Amino acid sequence: MYQNEAQLLKAPTKEPIHLEEAKLHRRVDSSDEDEFIKACITAARFHAEAITWRKYVLSTYVQHFDIFPKKIKLHHPPVRQVVSVKYIDSNNAIQTLPTSAYHVDLHSEPACIEPANGYSWPGVKDRPNAVFVEYKAGYLVPVEVDATSNTLNNADHPFNDGDVVQISISGGSTKSAPSGLAENANYYVVNASSSGVSLSTSAGGSAIDIDNVGVGDVFLGIIPASDRIAMLLLAGHFFENREQVMTAYTDVEAIQLPFGATELLMSNSVRSC
Repeated sequence: MYQNEAQLLKAPTKEPIHLEEAKLHRRVDSSDEDEFIKACITAARFHAEAITWRKYVLSTYVQHFDIFPKKIKLHHPPVRQVVSVKYIDSNNAIQTLPTSAYHVDLHSEPACIEPANGYSWPGVKDRPNAVFVEYKAGYLVPVEVDATSNTLNNADHPFNDGDVVQISISGGSTKSAPSGLAENANYYVVNASSSGVSLSTSAGGSAIDIDNVGVGDVFLGIIPASDRIAMLLLAGHFFENREQVMTAYTDVEAIQLPFGATELLMSNSVRSC
């Protein structure tokens, strides 16, 4: 089990399940309860993240340590980017380690940071939380599609030119990908900037021309199908059983969470890491 809990600095800007996708799943035609359904979607994500210890939509965290451990293990995979590694030195001043001083392994779960060859961790002030790592984590990176510039924009994106990415779309029965793009296909990031990226079918190739932005929420990244199904089941359960409560002081029968949802999520859990 992790010993140093990460603190959320920036929450997701979108949910992994679109309102229309949740309504389609529950066969809801009216818009009367849209706001409540949105709340159920958020609750489903929270519950799924609590079970799996993962993050589904890009979020920014800071994780503290009293000292530099031999290997820094970061919470809540998949970790997309380490923003900075900082520490408080013996003079009580905050220092930032150069990126050349450490190696980041984003492929392991949990993601790890170790000193680079020829480096060792510096000494720190004898005080709690003297080391702190800021990083971004989440399967999905929400983007706004700009058909004029052929870009997928998000100022917090973690991508560099040459990265291989996939897109996914969340929406109702009319959802569609931006023109020139397809879900689950591999694309190469090109023209990465501080505001967004373009995509190409080849490394260093020309940006794909986008004529229309499609229908639904567009993400760079894919959630495991089992986790997506589980969140739909949970959102539907919360919606249908909103009045059911259980306390030690009533005779109200507990409504158990969908068994299938819990089983699906447990298969992707990293809580024991």
